[in-house]
Amino acid sequence: MTEDPAGPVVIGIGRPGFGDDGAGPAVLAHLAGRGLPARLAHLRPDPTDLAGHLSGCRRAVLVDACLARAAPGAVRTIRLGAGPLRLPPRPTHGLPLSDALDLVGGFTGLPADCRLIAIQGRRFGPGAPLDPAVAAAAERVADWIERWVRDPGTAPPDAG
Repeated sequence: MTEDPAGPVVIGIGRPGFGDDGAGPAVLAHLAGRGLPARLAHLRPDPTDLAGHLSGCRRAVLVDACLARAAPGAVRTIRLGAGPLRLPPRPTHGLPLSDALDLVGGFTGLPADCRLIAIQGRRFGPGAPLDPAVAAAAERVADWIERWVRDPGTAPPDAG
């Protein structure tokens, strides 16, 4: 296996202290002390600086909370760059993530291996803690990312 000269990047999106919106940063916290050969980056709710974090890398994982029709802590992996991204808009983002990804893809292109991992949340409000199911999912996702950084062929966390 050839080492990626730019190294993979892991981007956690969201705000700690705003309930399940902190799922992305929780994944980064789990990864922080593991000594991974990857860049870890935190994006707050407005992902307009996404292009800078994705610039020059060939592999990237973005982790964000979502609000859909699934149980809290459910995980969905979406392979990006394989067509239009259809995500429900989230009012906690200044610019919807799908729009930011479309802009980056249109101007600079997305990394060859780019995935979004969505962790289903329950509550998104100031001062709320992570739901226990979301916290457990964040740890599972961090474990998967560690394996993926070391072996890109690792099946995504929602593969069964």
